[in-house]
Amino acid sequence: GYRTWKELHVPGVLEADRLYHDYSVEMKPQIKTLLNEDIHKVKMDDASTIEEVNQWVSNVTQGNIRNILSRSPEDVKILLLSVVYMRAKWENIFVE
Repeated sequence: GYRTWKELHVPGVLEADRLYHDYSVEMKPQIKTLLNEDIHKVKMDDASTIEEVNQWVSNVTQGNIRNILSRSPEDVKILLLSVVYMRAKWENIFVE
């Protein structure tokens, strides 16, 4: 499950989770425990939140993923991100 995945440390795999929620939403303690307190209160409709999210993703992936959001999603109060970046040799190469 989730906890097993979080306990794995695989070379070449960068992984992190973060929950952003609007100030209007209260998080239950169980959620805080599950995500190890990696929860951030933000103004979801603020452009600075998009910048913060993209900066976090870039930091987690060492700059390999720079922009995950281009604008604030409408009517979103909670944003749960799970970022995984893996550098590996693939048997079948992806074509962009």
